[in-house]
Amino acid sequence: MVKQIPNVKMIGTASVAKHEKLQPYYSQLISSTMDYVTEIKKENPLGITVVLDCRSGEDTSKSISLLQPLGRYIVYGSSNFVTGEKKNLFSFAKSWIQMDRISPLKLLEENKTLGGFSLKQMIFRQRYSKLIFDAWTALNQLLNEKKIEPIVDSEWSFEETEIEKKSEEAGTSEMKPKEEPAKVANATVSS
Repeated sequence: MVKQIPNVKMIGTASVAKHEKLQPYYSQLISSTMDYVTEIKKENPLGITVVLDCRSGEDTSKSISLLQPLGRYIVYGSSNFVTGEKKNLFSFAKSWIQMDRISPLKLLEENKTLGGFSLKQMIFRQRYSKLIFDAWTALNQLLNEKKIEPIVDSEWSFEETEIEKKSEEAGTSEMKPKEEPAKVANATVSS
């Protein structure tokens, strides 16, 4: 979608295994095992305009340091907090303690903006379903016009996921798709 904006340079981080598939979409692709801050600052010493962060967590301050004045840091996920642990007070406290503290005064002094997007909150707590529907309609139009193309890493039946196993163990019932599990060897899920 960002490629629809003229003169945009996309920089991404991903595991090396994903580079071949993602390379056409990015101007610069950096291995997630490398020091991405150093790599980005080499190519963009004045900073970058926008950071879109789906991971959040302990790298937040490093990502904010990449911004140029009037740059925007947008959090739209928190996959660094998804550890596979059961939800409990200890795992929540550990995640909260490890999270960077961001000073509004420092953002003001550096002329930077921090924002966030949570679809779940927007739908269920803030009740902005019309706004979401309008955005979905616009995305569908771009898709139909072949201006955007979704990237599907892999497909899984519900039975092949941990969610299904955990819901069965907990004695809860959830909706299951009719499709049979795929017979896929060595399939991996990526974020």
